[in-house]
Amino acid sequence: CQIQNSVFKQLGSRVTMPVERIDIDSDDGMKTARVYGVRGVPTMIMFGTSGEEIKRHTGLLKEVELLEWINEEDQ
Repeated sequence: CQIQNSVFKQLGSRVTMPVERIDIDSDDGMKTARVYGVRGVPTMIMFGTSGEEIKRHTGLLKEVELLEWINEEDQ
């Protein structure tokens, strides 16, 4: 989602942990979306260092909300 991408860019250095963002186009990556159970866009999934899903969110988040979501300890 173009809007959520711009919100990510606005966060800049305020994210205190290492974060890697991977964009998957839901039309071109339908198989990947199906594997991860993506049913709406944007969907953000946070994975742990071992590849396990830690949490997910579907829907747009404002800058402050996204920062809080990223920095939450657990969900």
